[in-house]
Amino acid sequence: MMQWDDEQADLATLIGMLPNPDEFKTIERSEYGDEYETHGDLWNTVAAVLPQVRKAANNCPACILAALRQARIPLPIDGFDYKAETRSMMDDYVSSNEREHY
Repeated sequence: MMQWDDEQADLATLIGMLPNPDEFKTIERSEYGDEYETHGDLWNTVAAVLPQVRKAANNCPACILAALRQARIPLPIDGFDYKAETRSMMDDYVSSNEREHY
């Protein structure tokens, strides 16, 4: 769980931990001749490194999202739900503040 007084993670370090999506990109052609982009094993590779990214980011959802977006990782990805993780973090924060005030 992220602590509110944790130091902000270095974004360049987080980005460097993620795979380059260009290395996974291929252009496929449908039977009708339409071209479309696929990303092969990109999401499995991201899922494999996500625990290390979480640790380096102090489990900060905003930091993780920033790294994913800056690394040009197509979203959504399994194992990361920004909205749910942010809500959980804020619920923990409110709960801890309520305990301190009573």
